[in-house]
Amino acid sequence: MTTQHSKLYGVSLGIDFPKAFVRGLLQRFADKDPHALARAHVIVNSARMMRRIRQEFIRSNATLHPKFHLVTDVTTLCGNFEKTSPKSSLALRLELVQLVTRLIQEQPDLAARSSVYALSDSLANLIDEVQSEGVDPAVIEALDVSDQSGHWARAKRFFALIRTYLDTLDTVPDTQSFLRDQIEFLATKWFKNPLLDPVFIAGSTGSRGTTMDLMAAVSRLPNGAVILPGLDRNMTAETWAQFSDRLQGQDHPQYRLAKVAAIFGMEPMTIPEWSDMTPINAGRNALLSLALLPAPVTDTWRKNGPLLPDLMHATQEITMLNAPNKRLEALAIALKMREAVETGENVALITPDRQLTRQVTAALDKWDILPDDSAGMPLQLSPPGRFLRQVAGVISRPMTAASLLALLKHPITNSGDTRGDHLLLTRELELYLRKQGIPFPTQAILEKWCITIQHDQAPVWAHWVIDAILKAERSGISDFASWVEHHRTTATHIAAGPSLSDDAGQLWQKKAGAQVRTLFTTMQDAAHAAAPLDVRDYVDIFSGILAKGEVRDFKQPHPNITILGTLEARVQAADTIILASLNEDTWPAPPSPDPWLNRKMRADAGLLLPERQVGLSAHDFQTAFTLGTQVWITRSMRSDDAETVPSRWINRLSNLLNGLDKTGGPEAFEDMQARGNAWLNLASAFDHAPSIAAARRPSVAPPLSARPKELSVTEIKTLIRDPYSIYAKRVLRIRSLDSLDQTPDARLRGIIIHEVMEEFCKRWDEFQADQRADALIRLTREKLAERAPWAVTQLFWQSRMIQIAEWFVARETERRIIATPMNYEVKGRLNFPNLDFTLTAIADRIDAHSDGIALYDYKTGKPPSTDQQLYFDKQLYLLSMIAEDGGFDGLDPAAVVIAAFIGLGSSPKEEPMPIAKEDIATARDGFRKLISAYSDPDSGYTARRALFKTEDFSEYDQLSRFGEWDITDDPQKDHLT
Repeated sequence: MTTQHSKLYGVSLGIDFPKAFVRGLLQRFADKDPHALARAHVIVNSARMMRRIRQEFIRSNATLHPKFHLVTDVTTLCGNFEKTSPKSSLALRLELVQLVTRLIQEQPDLAARSSVYALSDSLANLIDEVQSEGVDPAVIEALDVSDQSGHWARAKRFFALIRTYLDTLDTVPDTQSFLRDQIEFLATKWFKNPLLDPVFIAGSTGSRGTTMDLMAAVSRLPNGAVILPGLDRNMTAETWAQFSDRLQGQDHPQYRLAKVAAIFGMEPMTIPEWSDMTPINAGRNALLSLALLPAPVTDTWRKNGPLLPDLMHATQEITMLNAPNKRLEALAIALKMREAVETGENVALITPDRQLTRQVTAALDKWDILPDDSAGMPLQLSPPGRFLRQVAGVISRPMTAASLLALLKHPITNSGDTRGDHLLLTRELELYLRKQGIPFPTQAILEKWCITIQHDQAPVWAHWVIDAILKAERSGISDFASWVEHHRTTATHIAAGPSLSDDAGQLWQKKAGAQVRTLFTTMQDAAHAAAPLDVRDYVDIFSGILAKGEVRDFKQPHPNITILGTLEARVQAADTIILASLNEDTWPAPPSPDPWLNRKMRADAGLLLPERQVGLSAHDFQTAFTLGTQVWITRSMRSDDAETVPSRWINRLSNLLNGLDKTGGPEAFEDMQARGNAWLNLASAFDHAPSIAAARRPSVAPPLSARPKELSVTEIKTLIRDPYSIYAKRVLRIRSLDSLDQTPDARLRGIIIHEVMEEFCKRWDEFQADQRADALIRLTREKLAERAPWAVTQLFWQSRMIQIAEWFVARETERRIIATPMNYEVKGRLNFPNLDFTLTAIADRIDAHSDGIALYDYKTGKPPSTDQQLYFDKQLYLLSMIAEDGGFDGLDPAAVVIAAFIGLGSSPKEEPMPIAKEDIATARDGFRKLISAYSDPDSGYTARRALFKTEDFSEYDQLSRFGEWDITDDPQKDHLT
């Protein structure tokens, strides 16, 4: 133990701070009145630190405990402090939204409207910092930006506009200004009447100005003291001297501690130790201290590196894990935690990467292990959070089929007693929407669907969907409170279901439900601070508010498995500390972009520099690295989309060790990696799927009785090019579901253009000759408005018709000179009794010719060439066969004089049937041979037999497992019985 009268103490790296603090405090009060400890005040930096210290007091069997406070809430210390309570942070942000919205309206090039809340959030953080650091806004207004870009001058002018707003905080303060006023009040109060009871600030590094002011006030008390966490005892005076310039060294882990020491008028090396506890591994501390030296003195590695104690001992409990991807990193961590459960050890995972922690939690779920996650679940990812985000979409934009069904399938939707009927009707509605290809459901469509459903609850359910969902969209400008109420009412109506009960189903149940209900109350209470806005701005604000929330479940977590954020690193010692996601831009995270002040402006104003956050993260890393008996440092070498870069701290540690070849540094580093590789191998083996042989190219031969006895003309082309698709469609009867999100694809364009051409040709005589092209364009526009509900698509497809309208009218005039349109969309059948087979077709158009008939088929793409018609696309030949045999409804047998494709693409053309190279009789013989071939029990339906291009898509590629084989493979015959 050192001097008892010091005002500043430190707890060295590698020592459990809560345990050391309690131990040192009890030692100081050991010979005093037992009630003296109860009169003491302990001010800590976080609620979790407070819990840990209280736990240590309980373990120490101390009968009386001190009073606890947070550095962010000293209300109980202030006593008769009289000032208006601070406004809520949400009210502050809503007021700033008004300011930022006006700024963007005046300067639209500054940012998109959708970024209003994000900009307001960053501005609120800047205001908090100004208040916390005690910077006069006038200083920012006076900054010289003559040598800066125009953006920063504009930002400074805007900051002048909000100075008036800041002045109003003297009347109704925000949280930070209220805290600063409290601390100034305490400092004045204690200066006039010093508090005689002991006061300790424990666990804070003085990272904010208000905290530093509180430390200074406590230091002036007769029994006040500050205890710093994670003090590096291995740094030399030369190293500490690097922090004398406030513009240098802020990214070092010990920078803030050096500043606290300077305020106390002490050299960091002279700060006494708070307790008699010793570090877990002093050699490890020394190694990391040297690795993290400030850049200007890194050259001392050459001198001090060889003086490090036994490197093998210092690193023997360090495991370095370089996983190939994040999934394997998470699984290896989960396996280590699983082992700890078996051995009774405790493990703490510390990382800022919430995606990784979710993956670890999911992996642990295999063994029914629930970790104690300090952050819990993001509120926006909880069931009520996801539901409310979907409802926000309902009130703000037109309802699509996909978004409607996603909402109807949400567990909270209609979560009352009629959930079973609800799911049944939802399925029926989905099948209807898919079959009809309806991208935007409307009231009329729901009412039409309701008639087709034989279910006694269908009418009530459909009208509930219409009233609660389809009619919920709003537009225009309204006040914030109205949007909040409409959002809440809509969500309640959807959750309650057709019963219209007041319990809102499961929406407000459990902790997440209670939290979102409180969120709505908070928004209503703060609504007075918001200006009128439209629904999209409301949704942006709501999404930003929801994204900040977190919820912890009441389930009892495993007591030995903990997941912590980096800010809590100093709170928890453990048998094994796992420091994960140690990649640049993750840990440490890059400085947050500041749209208001650049680095020089911040430095000139006396605000915190961007690299300060890196320094705080570095202190969290250094503290956690030294606190575990075993330490894991893990990273993934690849993220979801790119290679990653190791964290600068890992790079420094590896560079230092690999440079100490004379003292065994490279060997120690290899051992660290070997231990990590062993766990990676275990994770890979655990996650290894059984080896499955690649599929062979299928050629399936089903029994004759199962083979199709009827195919359409268009299916014959498929039978020639991809027989396996016919097998899947006609024998297995497998069909892909139509997409809910109907897109303006070639198929839809073909349907629309066919309808336009049929109507135009039927009404040909209604139009004057010089007006027919305009009439065709007008009909196209009307049909597109009816069938293609996408404005851009309508314009694009309309322009394509404009390009070909004159050509089509001219060619149609020529066609009508030699033949007269007779029938459209004519169904036909042709039976082949000897083959037990029927060919079906629908002809787009049949014209009457003096010598027989003319057959035309419209193609909105490029029509088949002559060679394609001769070998693969036999559509015109097959239609001609049906026509000559009298197979079309209402038509007698007739000779086919003309048969042609009418191409309506960007390069319109007619492509006639190449009858000179192959007549219809020859084509008939070829068709008989094709069908006869598939009447052979040994013939197989081969996958991708002769597709036009090797990269062409078949909708049954997944079924045939294409990709495990390719078209150069020989088909494997598979006889089915």
